[in-house]
Parts: sequence; C-alpha cells; structure tokens
Amino acid sequence: MPESELATLGWTLACGAGLGLLFDLWRAYRAVLSPGWIITSLGDLIYWALSALLVAGSLLIINYGQVRMYIFLSLGLGFFSYQVLLSPFLRRPMRHLVRLSYRWAERVLRVLTLPIWLPAAVGLCFGRGVTAGSRRVVRKLARLAKRKIELIRPKKKP
Repeated sequence: MPESELATLGWTLACGAGLGLLFDLWRAYRAVLSPGWIITSLGDLIYWALSALLVAGSLLIINYGQVRMYIFLSLGLGFFSYQVLLSPFLRRPMRHLVRLSYRWAERVLRVLTLPIWLPAAVGLCFGRGVTAGSRRVVRKLARLAKRKIELIRPKKKP
C-alpha cells in the first residue's frame, strides 16, 4: 500500500510541475502577444479548465480517481518547486519559442490562404487600375469576347 501512495505522490508532484510548465507557456504567450483583457480572461479560463482535466485524468490513471489531502499538497508542492527551480531558467527560452512559433504559424497561414487573398488582391489592383486608359482595353476585350461568343452561337436560318 505505501508503494502505491509513494507512486501517487511522485506522479502528482510531476503533474504539479506540468501545471507550472503550462502556466509558464501561457505567461510567455501573454508577454509576447500582449492580448487584451478579454483574451487574457478567456485564456485564464482555458488554463484552469485544462489544469482540471489534466489533474482529473492523472488521478484516474494513477489511483483510480481517489482524492486525498496529500494529493492537493503534492500538486501544490510540484507547482511551487517548478516555479522556484526551473521557471527562472525557462522563461526567456519559452518567450523565444512562442515568438518563433507565432511567426511560423503566421507564415503557414499566409501560404494556406494564398488561394483566397491572391485573387482578391489581383482583383483589387485591377479594379483600381480601371481608369480612362484601361477602360479602352476592357472595352476591346469585351467586344472581342462578344465576337467570339457570336461565332460559337448557331446561325439562324433565313
């Protein structure tokens, strides 16, 4: 019995440290992107929901969902030890990681939306370019298209 409780203690310490890591990632995101108070509040809510799911899932796997007082204490101790021992060394690299991943995601999103924004941009440029000189070109193209359509139509019998 004590072996399982020691294993539970170790796993909940690790889970508390994982919660600290997740909190540092959220803190790095807020530091890099500086969202407004609404996004910050929603992010805090999502953090706590993920934390609750992580703890509940861990407890179901580790000790079949039994909740004891030492579990809360070890979660807090794991979080605290992460914040004291590892967090000061990981804050700056996490900010760089968030900054890099944000730039990468922005580039990927730009490439993925290329089929949408490129024709729109070309259309806008063409629309702005329709001035007196280019209107003639557009009219000539329209006449040419009309002639080609007339050639395709079947001729009426007299």
